[in-house]
Amino acid sequence: MTRISETFSLPRGHDFKQRAFDWAANFEVACYLDSNSYQGFIGSDYDCLLAVGVASELVKNTEPGAFDALKSFVDEKQDWLFGYLTYDLKNDVEPRFTSNNFDGIGFPALHFFQPKVVIEISSNSIAIHCLNESPEKILEQISTYRPHPSSLIPCHQSLHPSQVSPATTTSTQCRPSDNTSFGEIFTR
Repeated sequence: MTRISETFSLPRGHDFKQRAFDWAANFEVACYLDSNSYQGFIGSDYDCLLAVGVASELVKNTEPGAFDALKSFVDEKQDWLFGYLTYDLKNDVEPRFTSNNFDGIGFPALHFFQPKVVIEISSNSIAIHCLNESPEKILEQISTYRPHPSSLIPCHQSLHPSQVSPATTTSTQCRPSDNTSFGEIFTR
């Protein structure tokens, strides 16, 4: 699949980053990476990277071969990929250091996805890269997006990851922007 890419100018003082963040909450899978205006690291050309939707994905638990599967996935896709690795993958690298710790969250050990849409936001421009969609259409959706007030239930309780169960994450929906500065993970 080939990406359709287009760059747009970002009006000064525009709240596009917040709108894009709120818009992304409608997707089952999204990744939002914000530099928080920090300079001096690789990738500091962007203020923000946003990846939404799933064109394809790789999900592995702690079974052997997760890294080989990831390498194959990367080689096959040759595209933007976002995801995470968990600590328990160490068992695949160094079997003598196995552990069987309680996992109160139940996330897979490895999850990477090829997004349908990637958005690069810099101080004065927006680059939108899409699979099978028009970047102009995505820009219009985000620019006019208004979250429905009933979907924004403020969270007043902060939970440590060890306190979160799958039932908790599916029964509670929080406005992610209220808590992301603390590095929390949100699921739906």
